[in-house]
Amino acid sequence: WYVESSVVDAKPFLWFGGEDDEVFSLPTPPGCVYGVGIDVDSIGRVVAEGRLPTGKPSPPFAGFHWSGGKYTPLGTLPGYTGTRPWAMNSVGQVVGTVQGGLPDNMPVFWQRGEMRPLRTMAEFPINDPPSTVSGIDDNGVIMVRGVKLRLMRPVGVVPADVDIDCRVGVHDLEEIFASWGATWPKDGNPLGVRGIR
Repeated sequence: WYVESSVVDAKPFLWFGGEDDEVFSLPTPPGCVYGVGIDVDSIGRVVAEGRLPTGKPSPPFAGFHWSGGKYTPLGTLPGYTGTRPWAMNSVGQVVGTVQGGLPDNMPVFWQRGEMRPLRTMAEFPINDPPSTVSGIDDNGVIMVRGVKLRLMRPVGVVPADVDIDCRVGVHDLEEIFASWGATWPKDGNPLGVRGIR
């Protein structure tokens, strides 16, 4: 489970429930005044956003991917000032929007450090480009909306292509190992964060 803390200096946190009812507070994303958890996968990777301290009329957001005890910034595209993630699937693919440029709130896709506008990933009618993104499933299917609701499905994916990037390679094996059966060590914390009770 993940929940947004509603206090000053909010931080994303993970709640594992179960017998010990463990809650782990993630640090505030780097360079941000607060953070919010957006989505989490089955092995504890989190996509989060934070509010940057500067900007007018309102400060931009910054998106982050939390894995292995550290944040990786999602970044943004040239000409944009902020990124807002909206969803993540179990292989760490993220969909969201970039802000502060033209067009504002443009839907994007992020995977392993590379961000791409959704409008460059498929043919859309000229009068109906994607304007919002709602989610991404574990098969890489992305729900986008322009005038009409559409599902973007990846092509060229074979069963060995675990990370759905249309290539079979070492990253597929990394995904298998990462989700092989994450265990909770009795004497430690697999997320690299400190637990609170």
